Amino acid sequence: MSDQPPLVSILVRSTNRTTLARALDSVAAQTWPHLEIVVVAASGQSHPPLDAVWHGRPVRFLPTVAPLSRPVAANTLLANARGKYLNFLDDDDELMPHHVDTLVNALEATPAMRLAYTIARVFDEQGRDVGRLGKPGHHLLMFHQNRFAIHAALFSRQLVEQGIRFDPSFDRLEDLDFFVACGARTEFLFVPSVSCTWHAFGGSSGMGYAANSNQSVQATTMARIRHKWRKHFERWSKEPEGLLALAESVLKDAGGAPAASVFAKIRDTEWATPELTARANAIKEAIDHGRA
Repeated sequence: MSDQPPLVSILVRSTNRTTLARALDSVAAQTWPHLEIVVVAASGQSHPPLDAVWHGRPVRFLPTVAPLSRPVAANTLLANARGKYLNFLDDDDELMPHHVDTLVNALEATPAMRLAYTIARVFDEQGRDVGRLGKPGHHLLMFHQNRFAIHAALFSRQLVEQGIRFDPSFDRLEDLDFFVACGARTEFLFVPSVSCTWHAFGGSSGMGYAANSNQSVQATTMARIRHKWRKHFERWSKEPEGLLALAESVLKDAGGAPAASVFAKIRDTEWATPELTARANAIKEAIDHGRA
């Protein structure tokens, strides 16, 4: 039996932006000893080849003859990954040195879980730290929004072996659709560590902030995801803890009235633990105070 630690594949969809070197540098700086970098040329033939080693880390470059959509590029990477665990990284984002180490150890210690995620710090165009993305919660939260950045999540290749892929029909929020598919197969493990950086104000997907935010496209795509996964969302909505988590999220983002409509379904629930009771009471107080 080999004593070598599990191999982790870091999967990069690259359009050869100037930030690619920064992203690869962040992978090379990982404290986890056994990983590979797999880069797909999402921009097609115009993408220059990469060396087979990047600061001591093995690189496999996947050339393409034509540009690939975001989901097709992601599926190309999944098909070529060799690791026990997989982690996406877009070419304009970064991993902090402890990211892979933190998540692999968390999953190895919790074999019932096949996906773990951390917290991403959010940077603006000037590189200023302006917030955080990533919180504990229930799968029902994905009805409302993504719970974490794509590169904050490390997942088992078992999910890929079970047939989970990116849906080519989603050219936006394809990561949320993918993670809902994962959620239908496994619970997610939240690790309360800030371990990566999301440059959310750059790019052109419309799924970030400021100039990279398109509310109309976001709303249309969310509606499609909700329709596609409606059976799972309906199942999750019957779980009181899911509605509690959703009410908390809606309260934060939209205020008391929208949260009240969610919370009404569980307002009189008798919670099993003091922690859940305290969360429910906090929502009640916020809603009631807003009506006063």
